[in-house]
Order: sequence, then structure tokens, then C-alpha cells
Amino acid sequence: MLRNKVSIKKKYTAIGVLGKATDTLDATGKVTEEKPYDQITKGDLENVLQKFTGDIMQVPPLYSALKKDGERLSTLMKRGEAVEAKPARPVRVYSLSLQQFQPPLFTLDVECGGGFYVRSLVSDIGKGGFPRGQQNRFKFCRYIVPIPSVNGTLCTNKKYV
Repeated sequence: MLRNKVSIKKKYTAIGVLGKATDTLDATGKVTEEKPYDQITKGDLENVLQKFTGDIMQVPPLYSALKKDGERLSTLMKRGEAVEAKPARPVRVYSLSLQQFQPPLFTLDVECGGGFYVRSLVSDIGKGGFPRGQQNRFKFCRYIVPIPSVNGTLCTNKKYV
């Protein structure tokens, strides 16, 4: 049963904002960092996305449904308790494409396997994907919205934040 769950493909559209990072990696969090983004081009972003396709390692966000001692990490974080990041784990990205680039906004289409966090993807892109002199200027996934099922892929009706 677990094997079937992990192998299910999911599709998401993510709208992000250049130059910002939050503690939750989404629009609900507190801004923790702001950087200029004017040097980042559409080509830069498209080149970086290639690094995040296929089998990759991903650290789940601290604000998530993953549990520590039976409680969600997000609940512990909201109470102000210290939470250690979970170790990176393998995830699969079947396809990743830039659909719109209108700084500071950008839109990604993502097709991925189970256990994948779009928020972590966008944060990871911002942490180290750009050419020297542009690092850490691209962060913060603003919204994560599932799109309709296509050819039997899974689609949920949840808003992922």
C-alpha cells in the first residue's frame, strides 16, 4: 500500500515571490529575509530549475505535518518549541517548468511523487541555485495550489501552505 502511495504522481502550480523568505516557506509566515532580485533573469531561473528535476534529496519544512513524539512539527513550532530539521530524504520530480516570469512573481508547474514539498523546492532553489553574486536572492513560495487531475494523476482539493 505504501509503495502505491509513494508512486502516485501529483501536479501543482506554485506562485512565488522573488527576494523574500519566510519562516514557514509560505505566505502565512513572518518574513525572515529580503534581498534584491533585479539581477535574476528568466534564463537564470530556467537554468536553476534543471538541477531540481529527477531524483533529488529534499529536507521537509519545519512547519509541516511530520511528527516528533506524536505531535506535528507545525504545532510544536507555533508553540515556540525548538524543532530540529528532519534529515533530507529522496523525492522525485517528474517535471518542473517555469510558466510565468513577471518579477517579483513567477509561476512554476511541478509534477512530483509522494512526500514532496513544493515550499521546500522553492526555498532550495533560492538557497544556492544562482550564479555567483546572485545567491540567496530568490526565495519564498507564496502560494501552492493543486491543479486538476490530468491523465490519472492525483489531485487533492487542499490548499498547501
